[in-house]
Amino acid sequence: MDILVKEGPIWQKNFSDQGFIAISHYFVMDWVSVWLYIALELMIAGVLPTWVPNYFW
Repeated sequence: MDILVKEGPIWQKNFSDQGFIAISHYFVMDWVSVWLYIALELMIAGVLPTWVPNYFW
């Protein structure tokens, strides 16, 4: 997803309506990817003790 505004200085691109939408989409996509990894790690950490026998620990 590129910023649709191609002309003008960087501050004009970022503070335009299209720039704001693009930046907000990147922000949300970053947070979603972080929370997916956190959820996956928590699921592995919760399931791992049930699959690995006690004598291994």
